[in-house]
Amino acid sequence: MDFHREGEKAAASLCEEMQRIHSREELQAALPRLRKKYLRIAKLALAARDLVGKDEEPLPPSQASDELFAEIARLYELAGGRELLISAQAESLKLLE
Repeated sequence: MDFHREGEKAAASLCEEMQRIHSREELQAALPRLRKKYLRIAKLALAARDLVGKDEEPLPPSQASDELFAEIARLYELAGGRELLISAQAESLKLLE
């Protein structure tokens, strides 16, 4: 499996989902989909780490990850957006610990 390509696709998919969100209410409604997409990325990261090894040098940021970062920052600016996104990420972060 090409984890880098799959990770890029998963990040792009999450970014596309976030681009459709323009209000706190839309973010709230999208939380189950966001959680699922975050979990997909976390599982890919774990599988890649297990295959390559924990000491491997990480790849530089890609366009998809840069765009995702920008979308996360935009959604953090919504009233309550930061807390909602953190809740969407929580399960994935626990998985990666």
